[in-house]
Amino acid sequence: MDTILKTGLISDDSVFAAVLSSCFTEERTYFPVFSLPRMTRPDWEVEVNKRATSINRVDLDILFSKPEDYATLAPLRDRINTDLVAIESYQDITKYFSHRFPNSSLKVSHENYL
Repeated sequence: MDTILKTGLISDDSVFAAVLSSCFTEERTYFPVFSLPRMTRPDWEVEVNKRATSINRVDLDILFSKPEDYATLAPLRDRINTDLVAIESYQDITKYFSHRFPNSSLKVSHENYL
């Protein structure tokens, strides 16, 4: 994949999302971030449908998630029109497109987003 324009992230980890988003500021690239469906809610089916509708409207090729979130996303996988890919860290995203993060962005610490 040569562009990040059709990628996004699904996570409830706001620090992880903020660090990843900050890596693209020099490129002026929008990186959509979706929150996880709340599976513990009694209306979890509604939550899953909301996320699926939002993801499909954006027309993504790849939606990244953390490995621990991948199992939570099982009900969502058959409703979205994109590949769901688990990544360990935000640097792993560079395996999927040619963009390279600037060194300054990789040194962002979690304390900057607490």
